[in-house]
Amino acid sequence: MNAALSLKTRHVLLASLNILFYAGMLAVNALANALPINGLDTGDVSAQYPNLFVPAGITFSIWALIYLLLFFYVVYGLYVSLTDTFDGVITLKTQIIFSLTCLVNAGWIFLWHYKLIFLSELAMLLFLALLIRLFLDTEKLKLHGFIKAVAVKIPVSVYLGWITVATIANTTALLVARNWGAWGIPENIWTMIMMTAALVLAVLMLYKRGNIAYSLVVAWALIGIILKRTAQEYVYLDIVTAAYAILAVLTVLIVITLIKRPKVKPVREA
Repeated sequence: MNAALSLKTRHVLLASLNILFYAGMLAVNALANALPINGLDTGDVSAQYPNLFVPAGITFSIWALIYLLLFFYVVYGLYVSLTDTFDGVITLKTQIIFSLTCLVNAGWIFLWHYKLIFLSELAMLLFLALLIRLFLDTEKLKLHGFIKAVAVKIPVSVYLGWITVATIANTTALLVARNWGAWGIPENIWTMIMMTAALVLAVLMLYKRGNIAYSLVVAWALIGIILKRTAQEYVYLDIVTAAYAILAVLTVLIVITLIKRPKVKPVREA
């Protein structure tokens, strides 16, 4: 009895802290552009390290969706902790990992805005590693039903998808900052290689996990690259053509995954 009570108390405490960490992370990201931090908004810093992988500004509106989904995640985490239904839905480990992602997210903002690009890259790699761990641990949970999918599985998948793209972009910015010559390979070719790498990751998530949410995020990033490259005075037709082709392949695979997805009977939520 005491052990069970202690476990519940720890769940409630961590779930409550996650709401505070989430709010703090949201505040830092809002202030990053409202103040802005170090006199630069996030896009201003990015513009100082121009490269062909950066998508159109509208693409970053996905953060609004991410933060909305994460709001569902932290609120649902507190709900299941208070109602003794956390077993099979959320664990102490996943709660701790999510707390760490909030701290790293906020920390990355300061590193990026103060143009500490190498340190921001290390933070981004840690961010990605934490989200991969959170994703894998979440996959092990008993997440059946629409509510659990929207409140737990989809937020983690979308978050991981975008941070995967952001890690590629951050790495590219670091290489630009270090004046890396890319072994003489033209920038447009490297951009297509990176887009192909993103496609491979999305395909693996579809094939191994049937994860459509992650793949849709990659598709959104590709759309952003197309919009960015076609809006410029000089249009990189090879990049745009490659992005369209990769997007078409990914769309077909997503549709196939949807068609092949086994039908499951509705499960009454706890």
